[in-house]
This record gives sequence, structure tokens and C-alpha cells, in this order.
Amino acid sequence: MDKQACKVFCGGLSWETSSERLRAYFENFGVVREAFVSYNRNNGRPRGFGFVVFESPEVADKVVATKHMVDRREVECKRAVPKEEQAGSVSLPSRAEGASSSQQSRATRKVFVGGLAPAVDEKMLRQHFGQFGSVEDAVVMYDHDNKRPRGFGFVTFAEEDSVDKVFSRGVMQTILDKQIEIKPAVP
Repeated sequence: MDKQACKVFCGGLSWETSSERLRAYFENFGVVREAFVSYNRNNGRPRGFGFVVFESPEVADKVVATKHMVDRREVECKRAVPKEEQAGSVSLPSRAEGASSSQQSRATRKVFVGGLAPAVDEKMLRQHFGQFGSVEDAVVMYDHDNKRPRGFGFVTFAEEDSVDKVFSRGVMQTILDKQIEIKPAVP
């Protein structure tokens, strides 16, 4: 059995989620061969994502098609993409290089927002990005130790078209008089 066909990426994990908890949750869907949470090599902290390898690709299909709540957090599950295949899609051409809006968004509903001012919260993100379409989720990332904002976040829209509208305004925008940079979110 091809391991890659049975492997699922799980993003948006709670910092509390361990490999054991990840396995226990996904065993409800079928036999789990492997489950692990990714940790930062330098400081040993969780990176907010992990992978689950199932016994069969049919179980992986079912998991990808379902919404999940693990440790009180909505977790996004997608087919795992091998690094060698991912490399070409990670560096997206900018508008200046002639990329169309469909190339920019890569059929995603989620965008990365960098360069946020410390005062920007989820409500402000929702307010700014709400002008482009219905916002499903807006998250500002915080440092675990000092609870300060890390200067970036993610916005998930209800519709893929909203992402195209965001990029039609440009990758550089402004929130609270500070320039922010927007990119398609990639796992």
C-alpha cells in the first residue's frame, strides 16, 4: 500500500495536542498506522500541525472530506503533499511578475497575513477582510511564552472567490496605518 496515498496533513492544531491525542481522535475513522505532531527542533514546542497515516486511502478520503474538532480547535485536514511536489507551488509569482489572480490564490480559501501591528486582533482582521467576502475564521498568532502577538495571522473565507478579490487589491494592504503582506496560505 502506498503510504503517501494514506497520509493526511492536519493543520491548526492546538498547542495541547500531542501525537497520542491526534492518534486517539483519528482512530475513530479507521486504523491509524502513524500519527505525529511536528515540533520545532530548536525549542521543542509544537508547530501547530501534524500528519496521520491511515491503513487505507479510503479512510484518508473520508477524513479529508470531514470537518474536525480536536482539543476544542477546528483542524483542517488535507492530503499530504510530498516536499518535492510542494517546492514548486510554495513560491508563487507576484502580481508584478504577471501572475493572474487564480494563480495567486491557487484555489484556496485561506490567506496568510504578515506584518500585523501588535494592536491588531481577530475582530480587526475580520473587519478588514470582510469587505472581500464572508470570513469563516480569522486568527492572530501569539507567542506561547509571553502571550504577545507574533505579527502574523490567517484568514479563511467561506468562498474561494473572496481570495481572488483580496489579491485584486494587491498583496500589500494597510491595517491600522501599517502595511501588511498577504499571501496564499500553504501548509
